[in-house]
Amino acid sequence: MTKEFYCLMISTLAIFAWHMSLQPIMTPDGSFIMARNTKQAKAIFANMNNIPEHLTVTFQKKGHATLPTDSIGLFGQWSIGARPIVGDHIHMAISFWIHGKPREHAEHDRNPIQKIPYESARGKDTDICQVEGNTAYQKVWPHAGVHTHCDGLIHVHPWSAPRTLRKQGLNVQLGLWFDQVGIQYREYPTVSIQFPNGPKYTSNRTHAWRIAEKTCFKNDDVNIYDHHLDYIWLGHAYASYVAWFDIIESKPPSAMNRHIENLQQVDAHGAFGKPYPQQCL
Repeated sequence: MTKEFYCLMISTLAIFAWHMSLQPIMTPDGSFIMARNTKQAKAIFANMNNIPEHLTVTFQKKGHATLPTDSIGLFGQWSIGARPIVGDHIHMAISFWIHGKPREHAEHDRNPIQKIPYESARGKDTDICQVEGNTAYQKVWPHAGVHTHCDGLIHVHPWSAPRTLRKQGLNVQLGLWFDQVGIQYREYPTVSIQFPNGPKYTSNRTHAWRIAEKTCFKNDDVNIYDHHLDYIWLGHAYASYVAWFDIIESKPPSAMNRHIENLQQVDAHGAFGKPYPQQCL
């Protein structure tokens, strides 16, 4: 056999081995990414979801458990996700401004049982309904691991929710906090927010809801969101969110001082006995 043949065979085997080194890693939505090590997997996943690489985590299935692991080689079953996860405990500040004025009083967790009255147009048909009272049905608002202490902060700790209800990773979103404090958020036909037992403010041609996000409350860089506000990911410890309803040309107001003061007094705890990988304080 010729020298060229051996060179071709070696090159073919090298290419085959290179491709075989790619291993599937399952993402939270059940799809797969291909990577050769956990560092590469984290970079791919972070880029796909526009999140910092240091807030991703890889897991390896070991026996009946799935444990956080980093490795230069991928053998066995692997998955990947984002923080926060069970064991993490982080906080963010949140402030609301309406027409240039702050909502001075912080939100409080709602009553988990909401009584819904009979429809106002018809009311209760007393001819056929013999049940006392004016409650047509009841809604239950279970705790999902995101709530407040009436301190102007968003508290995130997935472990505090029942296993079947807790949210982790990219599913930890601002909409969970809205539900928990009784804020009604609607995206269609335009963005609107209604506070508990309060008025409803709806984006229109002249005024709009927006949220300014600082991934660290001390940063100057600001991300502005004007739609799907309930999908904002809550993975940044010590972040600051300012939601404001005002004329479309208006600039974001400042975070409320008391809320930031409260944020500076709380800790960020990480899972697995390690610090939460935040980059702020």
